[in-house]
Amino acid sequence: MPLSGRCCESLQPYGFTESDSKAQVHTGGRGKAGGVKLATDEIELRRHAASILGMDIKGFKVDRILIGEAVNISKEYYVSYVIDRNSKSTILMLSKEGGMDIEEVARSTPEKKFTNL
Repeated sequence: MPLSGRCCESLQPYGFTESDSKAQVHTGGRGKAGGVKLATDEIELRRHAASILGMDIKGFKVDRILIGEAVNISKEYYVSYVIDRNSKSTILMLSKEGGMDIEEVARSTPEKKFTNL
């Protein structure tokens, strides 16, 4: 059975119908590249899983996906550890603006992010 079918089998015990599929790659921009999709039933989930697996996102081949229950999100935050080459240390970066285009948020509205050395 293809991996896209096996992932749907693993969801059956949970009993939710709406789900999201997210490409698992070490880069940003998964959503804009088509690596994040919502499904309303198992047939659509299988189709999305098959289309995401094998994708190339910024030079990374997708060989894993994360599938979870789709929920309504009232507020989204961004939390990340990043490497600061200047200080040669890690920085905890937080933003109340969510994770989409975090680089642009940091550049255009730096007051909307918080960093801690």
